[in-house]
Amino acid sequence: MKSIRKLMIFVLFTLINVLAMSKLMTVSADNATTLVFHYYRFDQQYTGWNLWLWPHEPESLSGLSYAFNGEDGFGKVLTQTLAGTNMENSTRIGFIIRKGEWVEKDVDQDRFIDLTNPNEDGEVHVFLVQNNPTVYYSLEDADIAHKILSAAFIDENTIGFTLTKSIVAADLKVFEDNVEIPTSGFTFSGSSGTVNIGISADLTKKYRLEVDFGDPEVATSSVGFDGFYTSEAFNEAYGFEGELGAIYTPASTTFRLWAPISDHVYLNLYMAGHTQAKLDYEGNPGVNTPYITY
Repeated sequence: MKSIRKLMIFVLFTLINVLAMSKLMTVSADNATTLVFHYYRFDQQYTGWNLWLWPHEPESLSGLSYAFNGEDGFGKVLTQTLAGTNMENSTRIGFIIRKGEWVEKDVDQDRFIDLTNPNEDGEVHVFLVQNNPTVYYSLEDADIAHKILSAAFIDENTIGFTLTKSIVAADLKVFEDNVEIPTSGFTFSGSSGTVNIGISADLTKKYRLEVDFGDPEVATSSVGFDGFYTSEAFNEAYGFEGELGAIYTPASTTFRLWAPISDHVYLNLYMAGHTQAKLDYEGNPGVNTPYITY
C-alpha cells in the first residue's frame, strides 16, 4: 500500500507540474492566416486614414491599399485574411499608414511586421499609435501616453510645437543646455502652439521642451532648428563645404556626415551589402544584422 500511495503522490505532483508548465507555454499556429491592425489616434480623427501593405520577405512585391473595416476599444481595426492576397506566403510585410491617396503619412517611414509568430488562431495582432514608429505586438505594450509630436524653432526666439493634448502656459517649460529659461507669449490652438524664449537661440546649444500632461511622467522633446536652416546665422554656425560620405583609402575608410543638430549618430557595418532575403550574383544571401555598431 505504501508503494501505491507513493506512486499516486508522484503522479499527482507530475500532473500539477505539467499543468503549471502548460500555463506558461504560448500556443501558436504553424502559419499566419490573418493580420489584425489596431490603430489609435490621439485626436480621434480617423476619416480618410488607410493602410498601404506590401509583401517584403521572402519576396518583395508591390503594395495595395486597405481600408479599416472595424473598431474596438483601442481604435480603428483592419482584419485582413492573407489567403488570396499577394501576402499569403510572406513571413514579413511592409506597411504605411496614410491619409487618402498619399495626402499625408502618419509616420514618414516604411515599417515592417513579423508574421512568423502567430497566435493559436493563426492571427498576428499589431497595435499602432499616432506619430509613434514603434510596432507593438500586444495591447499591454502599446504606449498611448500623451506626447510632444514636434518641437522646433520657427525663428530666432520662437518655438513652434504640436501636442496630443491641449495645455496651458504653466504646463510647459523650455531648457537651454539643461537650464530652465523664461518663456512668454504662449499660444495654443487645436493641437499646435508657440512660445517665445525672450532671447535669440544659440545654435551651439541644445534646447529641450518639457510638457506636463498630468501623466505619471513629464513628456520631453529636443527642439530642432527647422526655422534656421536657411538663415545666415545657421550657415555661419554650421556651414561646411568639405567632402562628405564614405571616403575610402587602401588603409582605411572615413565616414563623414553633416548632421549638426543630431543627438546621436550610429554607424552599422555589415558583412554583405544586401539583406538575407536577397541573393547576390553568385546566389549568396545577405545579412540583416550588422556585425558591429559604432
